[in-house]
Amino acid sequence: MNFRVTDIKAALHNVQSYEDRIYEDVQISTRRFLAVRTLDEILKDRNEISESVSEDVRESAASYGVEISRADVKDLVFPGNLREIMNRVLETERQSEAMLIEAQKNAQARLIQAKADEEVSRIKLEADKATAQQLESFPTLLRLRELEALERMSQHGGNKFVIGLGDGFTKLMSED
Repeated sequence: MNFRVTDIKAALHNVQSYEDRIYEDVQISTRRFLAVRTLDEILKDRNEISESVSEDVRESAASYGVEISRADVKDLVFPGNLREIMNRVLETERQSEAMLIEAQKNAQARLIQAKADEEVSRIKLEADKATAQQLESFPTLLRLRELEALERMSQHGGNKFVIGLGDGFTKLMSED
């Protein structure tokens, strides 16, 4: 704090101790300033605090003959319990931000996966349609697929096959 006495009579008669009064005015002005701000605002810009307190104290000090040329805030010292609470708040905010980022990342990953799954399903459907069109166009190809399926089934024991009996046999078997 830089100041000079401009009216010695006022400084000696208007207040008991102008130095103590300046200190009290700075404390009161600082508390008033801090009371209407969030913790982030307080910690972000100490210059703003200095400017506001200087201006506020300058007016008050002039009434008892002192001119304030500069009032800088060097350190903000909070009571122990308030420091502990502030540290917990800051840590909680950091954790919340980390959780939010993680949730956003997971949501984006799920969205990307859903789009990929949708695209795979679309491609499979198109492939199935193309295969069905080919099978309709080429009956021999359909018969070849049937034989491939029979070959795969014959590789496992315990299967019974009835081949070449025609539609009459199928009709007879379905009536049972």
